[in-house]
Amino acid sequence: MLSVTRPVGPPHLIFQITELCRHILRCLSTPDLYRFGASCKLIQMTVQEFISDAFNVNHRLKRFFGDPESFRKMQAETGTLVSGSFVLQLLIREYWLSSDLNLFIWPKQFEAVRDWVRLAGYSQKDSTFEEDSDAGDGSESEENINDETGADHDNGTGVDDDYDESTFDSDSTASLSSTYTLSNLVTVLFFEKKVKGKETLRIQIMVPEATPIQTILRLHSSMFTILSYYFIPVLIYSNI
Repeated sequence: MLSVTRPVGPPHLIFQITELCRHILRCLSTPDLYRFGASCKLIQMTVQEFISDAFNVNHRLKRFFGDPESFRKMQAETGTLVSGSFVLQLLIREYWLSSDLNLFIWPKQFEAVRDWVRLAGYSQKDSTFEEDSDAGDGSESEENINDETGADHDNGTGVDDDYDESTFDSDSTASLSSTYTLSNLVTVLFFEKKVKGKETLRIQIMVPEATPIQTILRLHSSMFTILSYYFIPVLIYSNI
């Protein structure tokens, strides 16, 4: 959207109109924001200012990381995508206290992303694997894990600190619960960080067999939300 020069007029009148617009903007859906901004130059300028604050990705990321720019740099270097409730909250301008952060990574970048998350103060949750006696190909099967995260997933698999990156070879897979069967995920790692006097922050690292974008498109059926280091596309089948 092109920048607009603030129109000249009585300062008190411009202020009153701007404040009124801000109250209206909080009630509008994301598509309606842009429609409303096309009504006149003053409102367009007010919408631009509102959008720059309402859709500030770094402000949202600051809840999980003290240095959001460092996280965005890691995204750029590893091709990591963020999807799920975090991006949805950004798009609909809401805050959900129990929400987590889902990172979809390239398999070869597993160690780099995992180490970065640990350096950010997160600890990996313990997970248990059990051998699947019925599996003829020697693949591992996960026992049901009681999900304590309150996030938007049901069950998942994790790996311990000694997990070998060679696990991601095409000849070796870790089977997931039925929740992720169609997503072509190799494994899911769970991380937590307790914030003193506040809450427990949670991050999931999703490791796919193929590419992050393919996994996201297969994981969701009605809405797709994707945050890379430089863009936020959203594909919806119904209005949000």
